[in-house]
Amino acid sequence: MPSRFGWKLTLLTVGALFASSRSAFAQIPTGTVEGKVPEAGSGRPLPNAQVFVVGTTTGAVTTETGSYRITGAPARQAQIQVRLIGFAPVGRTIVVTAGQTTTLNFELQVSALQLEQIVVTGTGQQVEVKKLGNTVATVTPPQNAPIKSAVSCCRAASQASSDFRRPA
Repeated sequence: MPSRFGWKLTLLTVGALFASSRSAFAQIPTGTVEGKVPEAGSGRPLPNAQVFVVGTTTGAVTTETGSYRITGAPARQAQIQVRLIGFAPVGRTIVVTAGQTTTLNFELQVSALQLEQIVVTGTGQQVEVKKLGNTVATVTPPQNAPIKSAVSCCRAASQASSDFRRPA
């Protein structure tokens, strides 16, 4: 049976090993990645694009000038990806050096999304739902929506459409 001194020494040794292993994990070398994200062709800066290191939670969002800065990027070969709604995602592989800043610029191409069409059929007279030969669905807005009826929604869409087409 081990003595009391033996148990204390064992506990101290295990504690020291645990503490040293935690500090070793906490000291993973990191670097910084920075750059700009403009639109391809026009060069217009793209704000609010997500730039991140693939496989980690490390990343940044571009500013109004299209620039970004990722601090704490793992110092290794890393895949950096950029995403923004309406643009095709872009990824590049770079080598991040510990304690250094790596510059990486991206250009994003516009990417239109193709959605499925919706067919809406209306009848000019009042008919019981049972007698219709097609599917009937009712669309209701959420209670907190500023638009309370389909008519007001159509009016808003019509107004927005005419405002968009009106020459300046």
